Amino acid sequence: MLYLAEDTFDRMKRVPEWAQPMIGGVMVGAIGIWVPHVFGVGYNIIDLIFLGKLGMGFLAFLVVAKMAATSISLGSGSSGGVFAPSLVMGSALGGSFGLALQHFFPTPIEPGAYAVVGMAAVVAATTHAPITAMLIVFEMTDGYEVILPLMVSCAIATMISRWLSRESIYSLKLARRGVVLAGGREESILRSMRVANVMRTTYESIARDMPFDRVVDIVLHHDESEYYVVDNSGRLLGTINLYVIKDLIQETGLGPLVLAHDVMMTGTPFLTPEMSLADSLKRLTFKSIEQLPVVASENDQRILGTLSRQDVIDTYNREILRMSAHGLRMIQHSGHGDHHRHVDLQPGFETREIPVRGRLVGKTLATLNLRANFGINCVAVKEGGRESTFEDAVPDPREVLKDGDVLVCIGTKDQLAKLAEGDVEAGLETREIAVGGALTGKTLAGLNMRAEYGLNCVAIKPADPAGGPTTIFPEPGRVLADGDILICSGYDEQFEKFSAAQKY
Repeated sequence: MLYLAEDTFDRMKRVPEWAQPMIGGVMVGAIGIWVPHVFGVGYNIIDLIFLGKLGMGFLAFLVVAKMAATSISLGSGSSGGVFAPSLVMGSALGGSFGLALQHFFPTPIEPGAYAVVGMAAVVAATTHAPITAMLIVFEMTDGYEVILPLMVSCAIATMISRWLSRESIYSLKLARRGVVLAGGREESILRSMRVANVMRTTYESIARDMPFDRVVDIVLHHDESEYYVVDNSGRLLGTINLYVIKDLIQETGLGPLVLAHDVMMTGTPFLTPEMSLADSLKRLTFKSIEQLPVVASENDQRILGTLSRQDVIDTYNREILRMSAHGLRMIQHSGHGDHHRHVDLQPGFETREIPVRGRLVGKTLATLNLRANFGINCVAVKEGGRESTFEDAVPDPREVLKDGDVLVCIGTKDQLAKLAEGDVEAGLETREIAVGGALTGKTLAGLNMRAEYGLNCVAIKPADPAGGPTTIFPEPGRVLADGDILICSGYDEQFEKFSAAQKY
């Protein structure tokens, strides 16, 4: 009821914030006309309940009235807490239950004892802290006679409360803002970030009426795991992945006859821009999919971009590094000024600003692959050298670096010097390698291209067209024939190393 009242006041867009507590005060005052016991902290009411001076019907009504008054008061923006109201409502609920038992079962029953147990149970349920509730109520009443039923009621109340909601009345307010304490810092970081801020807006789409041979051509020349079939309005219809192509590419004569919508998989799961990264990662993991499309909304299936599992992991790693990396000047912007915090680097590491120039210009962080090629972490990109902001702390790996930008990097002195001197080779690319000379007669397993040279062979075009169609993900034991074409992905220096070793 508390957050229902809060949401109700939040929806009052036409009412200024300063007027909302006034409205809440009028409503609470109206309740107090009929039930003045809702006013104040309520300790005097608890004493009356313990002494049995209030009737069963009035106590039941007091529970509802106190709950409504507290929710309206806090939901409208007034200052206050929920601990004392929990004590009042708990004692009233327990006292009314004790009076009900006394009425229907005329035996020596002390309603005040039920009030103590009820008070502890409500506190335990709202705070999810049963031991705290036991100790506080025991100290307040100094009645050890009811400690056993008090412990049982607190345990049962807490179990039921946690079954209904994983958050307590205190942590629920943070959870509604994306800060989940139960999941630790990791889940809090992911829940505080939205898909819209991380998704990639460049993706490969396939028209529903595209011929199959054109679909194969797109798959061979793009490094994507999923390709999305769309209609004329850009709405998501289905998915084509490499495994579908691999199974069908061996069939001859499909090119002009089969269209994209004939081979696509329907029922594609998707993400929406307002989803948190925590929810998106759960969906990616549950579906065991590396990448999902991001659509405008549940009802509007227009594709806006894509989000991969690796994108989420990389974003999380950069945010963790931004928050806790040693040696960085951490700046928090607030209405009360900027707060600066410094901590030391681990031995051998330092932070340096590296201007983008020379061979860095025109490349992206994804193609530079600084961590793999240099052992460097880029924690921010200052566009045009301007002062860093929060957005810079999560640089887009697909964004093209421009002359005048500044990279904020962490690494050893030698690693940073190598990058600063512009010792950067070309980024990841796809090349066709003609089989001949020393390569003829060898197998992919024998070449061991990935382990020895860092190259990935993604397809083989046979020299003789009669030998069959292009093979995607070729078998390691396939013997290479003179004139075959290897389609490989890697970096420039890797291709050069392979070429020098094979002397083809």
